[in-house]
Amino acid sequence: MARSDLERQRSALRSRLAIGLAAAAALSFVLLAGLAAAVPGDDRGGGLIAVAIVVVLTGLAITGLAVDWLFIRPVAALTAEIRFLSEAARDTEIEPAHYPGYAPLPQVVNALTRRLAAAKAKSESSVAAATRRLDEQKGLLEGILRDLSEGVLVCSLDHRILLYNQVALSLLAVAGELGLGRSLFNLVTREPVLHTLDRLIHRAPTEASGEPTAPLVCATVDARTLLRGRMTLIVGGNSLPNGYILTLSDVTRDIAELNQRDRLLRAATEGLRSPLANLRAASETLASFPDIGPAERREFERVIAREAEGLGHRLEAVDRENRELTAGLWPLADIHSVDLLNCIIRRLADTNGPAVTMVGVPLWLHGDSHSLVIALDKLLRNLVNATGQSRFDIEALLGDRRVYVEVAWEGAPIPEAALSNWLGEPLPEALGAPTLGDVLARHGSEMWSRPATAAQRAVLRLPLPAPTRIQFRLPPEGPLPARPQFYDFDLMHLTPPDRSLENRPLRSVPYVVFDTETTGLNPSQGDEIIAIGAVRIVNGRILTGETFGRLVHPGRPIPPESARFHNITDAMVEGAPPIGVALPQFRAFVGDGVLVAHNAAFDLKFIKLKESETGQRFAMMALDTMLISMFLYPDFGDHNLDGIARRLGVEVTGRHSALGDALVTAAVFVRQLDLLEARGITTLGGLVRASNMTLDIRLRQEQF
Repeated sequence: MARSDLERQRSALRSRLAIGLAAAAALSFVLLAGLAAAVPGDDRGGGLIAVAIVVVLTGLAITGLAVDWLFIRPVAALTAEIRFLSEAARDTEIEPAHYPGYAPLPQVVNALTRRLAAAKAKSESSVAAATRRLDEQKGLLEGILRDLSEGVLVCSLDHRILLYNQVALSLLAVAGELGLGRSLFNLVTREPVLHTLDRLIHRAPTEASGEPTAPLVCATVDARTLLRGRMTLIVGGNSLPNGYILTLSDVTRDIAELNQRDRLLRAATEGLRSPLANLRAASETLASFPDIGPAERREFERVIAREAEGLGHRLEAVDRENRELTAGLWPLADIHSVDLLNCIIRRLADTNGPAVTMVGVPLWLHGDSHSLVIALDKLLRNLVNATGQSRFDIEALLGDRRVYVEVAWEGAPIPEAALSNWLGEPLPEALGAPTLGDVLARHGSEMWSRPATAAQRAVLRLPLPAPTRIQFRLPPEGPLPARPQFYDFDLMHLTPPDRSLENRPLRSVPYVVFDTETTGLNPSQGDEIIAIGAVRIVNGRILTGETFGRLVHPGRPIPPESARFHNITDAMVEGAPPIGVALPQFRAFVGDGVLVAHNAAFDLKFIKLKESETGQRFAMMALDTMLISMFLYPDFGDHNLDGIARRLGVEVTGRHSALGDALVTAAVFVRQLDLLEARGITTLGGLVRASNMTLDIRLRQEQF
């Protein structure tokens, strides 16, 4: 700003102050003259003194108001803006036009802000070079973890989860209990883990030089899955253990197959003894008594025929089960139906085979891709000869814990006799030169043909094993996020969970930021929760892969005036769980975290009213981003979520949905942690006291 402009602003301020003081003096003179005229002549001496005192006090009051209006309020507003710039580190400046007469203070502050921003940019540039190398290592770690076929968890010695991969998530995602910083024993049985860890920590001196690893077998806490794996100690720089790695795989199916083989072996030995004894007795009797009468001989022959037939059926059943079990030993893998069917289509196109169109929704299945391609190629060529058709549709369909590959055509189904003949046809290209029947047996499969639902069409169907991935274990809300944040090694240094949270550093506390959508604003008058959304914050990081989102059936219609805001309709909550189901799930997700919400009292009121009905208690600490904003910047009048997000540079997306609002609130809260630390508030106890103080001040202000 030019010097003439600065002088002009100073002159304007001096003029305003002079006008204010002159007005106060003039008003005082007028009051003094008026009061003097009103006082009788005899009392004028003493009266004038009293009047003068009143006038002086009035003048001082007016002068004070002028000083407050001209100086104190602008200085307070300018101070608030300077504090915001220093703490929020935003690329904004003070508008000098808002503070006429205070030049060059706004201009100097803006210059300092620009210099700080330049220094910050330079610092960030130097840090970015070092960070890129860490990001490359992080990407490598993520790639390795993603491609492992076993579940991997890294835990601290107090059994908090520091890392997990996608396979572990699919194995152990029990009611939302898997999360960074949470206890491993929410997921797996405690005793095998403690026993194995104790063995490794207190190894004999002769074993101490070897790799600190040991096998273990445990189960999920719901006893549905048996897990086999290994535990490896993590040894720090001081040669003392500070955590351990668990690798786990699901062996439930393996154990079931072992039990089935054992039962089959018993059936093949004990179950055959009785018919063999009957056959032996009948044959020995006939051999010992050749002159036995015709009636008796026919009876013994009937016994021999009956027992021989039963023995044949039993042997066929044992052989069938044995082939099914043996087929389970063939190495199979998860295959995406698009990849498998595209291979078949390309193979047929390259060898002048029939035209095949892939239809339906892509699915995962489990099998030997190479032998299945060869087998389906053979089946499609046989179908050309049997039906006279040259065009077929092929798709993957969900079955009862199976995935069906179905070929459809115009015409009649294939007779059972023809299908039986096809089973014996050789497939020389497949590994081991099996027959078509052998390939199906590897997959525990058989084929059948039937009329299709559409007129004049038929299908050939092959049931194949379900995938080992989570296709059949999807939560009701949809698939897991593509790239959740699965690790945080800083959790290794957290204080144990049984210590008081009072003195915990703000960033070391696990938080759960949540929001609700409701039928209205009056929980005490019957309004209900219709959606709950939440996200975890661990070590100051928003874990976008650890979210909770549930629609809730409110048990009453959703008013149109409410649906206008959250866009949730009666049709959307039809079939959704009631609050009695959803709230315990949310409580399990919260675990030992500290709750955070914007205008938390509103959401907590709805939840508290449902505690007795659902048997859930929400007695943990709760923080309010609105109160935190009021504490940080009491001079700002706008403390709604959109206003705070705008000031802190948080991008607002998905507003007025429970999970969307929870994510925005989480981003605001993380920015507020920076501002709180700049004010010297570094512990959870300090933040709670500051929030309570702000709440008390607001309540007192509302009384006046």
